[in-house]
Amino acid sequence: MGLVETEETLSEKRAENDKIITDTLLQYPELNIRDMTEDEKKALEEGTLTREELLLILQGKGESSNEKEPTEPELPTEPEVPIEPTEPNEPEVPVEPIEPELPTKPTEPQEPEKPEVPTEPTEPTQPTVQSVEERISTLVAEMYVLKAEFTSALKNLENTTLKDYAALSEAERTAEVKTSMMNKVLDTVAVMEKDCDTKVGKIIEELKALLKANSMDLSLVEAIEAAYKNEKTITKAEYINTYFK
Repeated sequence: MGLVETEETLSEKRAENDKIITDTLLQYPELNIRDMTEDEKKALEEGTLTREELLLILQGKGESSNEKEPTEPELPTEPEVPIEPTEPNEPEVPVEPIEPELPTKPTEPQEPEKPEVPTEPTEPTQPTVQSVEERISTLVAEMYVLKAEFTSALKNLENTTLKDYAALSEAERTAEVKTSMMNKVLDTVAVMEKDCDTKVGKIIEELKALLKANSMDLSLVEAIEAAYKNEKTITKAEYINTYFK
């Protein structure tokens, strides 16, 4: 199983890992993308911020919930002034009867209207196409959101398992039971990890194609791949700490 690393060491490794992509993005000033804040991660986890909203925020196209200014309360309206009763109207004078109009000559028959010529159908509007830089920024934002969703799912799994273990009687809390529960968790994590790997793989593949097609440096993709692998190693070490401390 190997030595259990301290929480401080793992925290330092995670900070160094996050810095890999941050430093690499500095080499691409044309990209408009940033990492998530802790408040944004919490908002995504609690469901007060959707992944679509977060993707726009990370690209500078949206507004974070904690950045929105509170709306000013509406001022009370002044009470309406009662309207004075109007004077009664004078009785109307009877109108003299109007003489009947003489019959007019029959009008000439109108020519039938010509049928309207159907207009040519207009071309459907083309969807907005992202520029290369915008697409790369979107893909990197997707990576950040995937990472946050994966971490959140693991945290929920950890909390559920710890609650299940705490609910056992003292006699049931043996080392064997704890190891068995941990193995089940790791099996579940493996399934989640495989699903995340598939999604990340598609992003990496598209990023490589975009960068190559536009003769751009592949260091961004290399940094993302390295950071993703390191993230998984750190996360697994954190779970070993959780169940063996």
